[in-house]
Amino acid sequence: MNHKPTKEGNMETTVLEKGKGTNEMFDTWKWLLKAKSTDETRPAINLIQVSEKRAVATDGYRLHIANVKDSGVKPGLYRVLASTAKQIVLQEDTEGHLYPDIKQVIPRHMGRCIDLSYEKYDKKLSAPAFIAAKVIRALDEPYAINLGFLEDCTKDGAWKMYVNPKSGGPLYFRNCTRSAVIMPLRIA
Repeated sequence: MNHKPTKEGNMETTVLEKGKGTNEMFDTWKWLLKAKSTDETRPAINLIQVSEKRAVATDGYRLHIANVKDSGVKPGLYRVLASTAKQIVLQEDTEGHLYPDIKQVIPRHMGRCIDLSYEKYDKKLSAPAFIAAKVIRALDEPYAINLGFLEDCTKDGAWKMYVNPKSGGPLYFRNCTRSAVIMPLRIA
C-alpha cells in the first residue's frame, strides 16, 4: 500500500493506494470503512478516528477497530473523501468534532468464546450462513442481527466471537488485527 500525504490549505489529505506488494493494510482500511456512518445528521460518526496504533469507524449500530500502526496515517479525525477499489482519500477534520467514546460500547466481560473460523464450517451452508447460524445459536434470547453487518465483519480470516448470551449486550468479534462490535436487536 502506498501512502501520500498532501496539504490543501490548512487541511492534510492522505491518499492510500493499493500497491503491487502486500495489500493487507489497504484491505484493512476498506474493511474499516464498511462501518463508517453516512448519516449527515450525525457528523462525528461520519469520521474515522485514528490513533498511534488503531483506527475506528462506527455507524452507531456496529463498530470496527483495526490495527493501522504501519499505515502512515497520523493520529486525528478524518473524513473519507473517496473510496474506490484502488484508492482511499482521507482529509483531516478541522471542525473540532468529538468522536464517541468507544470504551462504552466494548463489553467489559467477554463471556463465552465461539470460534467462527470458516475452515470449520459445514460445506452444505455458505460461509456467511454458517457464521449466522453459530451466532444465533449462541444467544439464549431471540435477537435480530443484521446479516450484512455480520458478513462484513467476519468475511476475512479466522474470527472469534465473545458473547454473554443473557445480557442482550453487544456481540464482540476479534481476530489478530481487527475487532468489531455488532449490536443485536431484541425481538419482543
